[in-house]
Amino acid sequence: MNAYILGLDVSTTCCGWALLSVDYDSDHSLHFGKIIPPKKQSWLHRADHILTALDTHLLNWPDKPIAAIAMEQLNSFTGAPTTRALAGVGALVQFHLFKKIGLEAIELHTTTVKKTFSGSGAAKKMHMIAAANKRFGLRLCWPPTEKEQRNKWVNDEDIADAIGVAWTLYTEAGDSLRNALKGGHRAG
Repeated sequence: MNAYILGLDVSTTCCGWALLSVDYDSDHSLHFGKIIPPKKQSWLHRADHILTALDTHLLNWPDKPIAAIAMEQLNSFTGAPTTRALAGVGALVQFHLFKKIGLEAIELHTTTVKKTFSGSGAAKKMHMIAAANKRFGLRLCWPPTEKEQRNKWVNDEDIADAIGVAWTLYTEAGDSLRNALKGGHRAG
């Protein structure tokens, strides 16, 4: 049975996720998607929708056990209301994952993820999508118009970011993670 790194790109409007095999070099296993909560709800309701979807779609796959969780480092609780809401959703997701499967999320700095995955710490969303498409042979979409870029239904930036987060942990901790799993331990 294979083990996976769960990469998450959490926001108040969408949660991109990626399950990347800890042994990706040998088995090439990658699963991904996004969770889009209903609009015009409070951030707590959107967070609840994300948690329910995580339980339903990711945490109950017995054939895809999660060995490690990676997320982009969250901003502090200070700042604009949107920043505080984002940090709140991220903290709720981290707490929920810890309570549900006993793993603490490993937080990775955004610049580190961008540089590791795309080659530039200043990469834009379209560069992350291009990197995911090239590295994994995907066809993720970066819409041509500004309006479409804001539409989470047609825009795959959150998926690309989640894949980038999982890939960064894979490249930074892959060998030690694989060795820990061989010894019967999970990352935490």
